[in-house]
Amino acid sequence: MSKNFADFKYTKPAKEQPKPKISQDEQEQIKKTYDALKDMDSDALAKRLAQEVGKQKSEGNFDYDMLKSSVESMKPFLPLQTYENLKKLLENIR
Repeated sequence: MSKNFADFKYTKPAKEQPKPKISQDEQEQIKKTYDALKDMDSDALAKRLAQEVGKQKSEGNFDYDMLKSSVESMKPFLPLQTYENLKKLLENIR
């Protein structure tokens, strides 16, 4: 194996996204929600999401655009695969 620089492929590192500003109340709500959901597996989380979406749709207050915006605002905090999974999930519950 040669140690020639021509043998290496350079790729630019991903540009870091700026973190959105979150109020203290929002931070506390996020922490409470995280603590309540952190031990659930993906099946339990999907079931919980389906229940919540069903409840909101039956009450007439389901807001897909707000939910999509929320996912987009969390993007800088999520691993890429988790973000992609959330986007797919959003399309399924639309």
